[in-house]
Amino acid sequence: MGDNILALSIVDKIIGTAPYMCEGSFPERIAYARRLGYSGVELNIADPSRLDIPALKRAAGADIRITAFGTGRAYVND
Repeated sequence: MGDNILALSIVDKIIGTAPYMCEGSFPERIAYARRLGYSGVELNIADPSRLDIPALKRAAGADIRITAFGTGRAYVND
């Protein structure tokens, strides 16, 4: 079985489109992706300095991978 990766964008205001936009926090959405059966997530962010890396590591645990960090939201939002 191949990997199934979910691309997540957490946004305050939806402008344009993104792979998958949702409310809440990245740790909450990572847990949700796990419940849906995804094996990895790509996190699309506008401001990397706002990331809580220890919280992301705890949320991912051993069974879901963070496959990429994208900053395209900055282009869309700004």
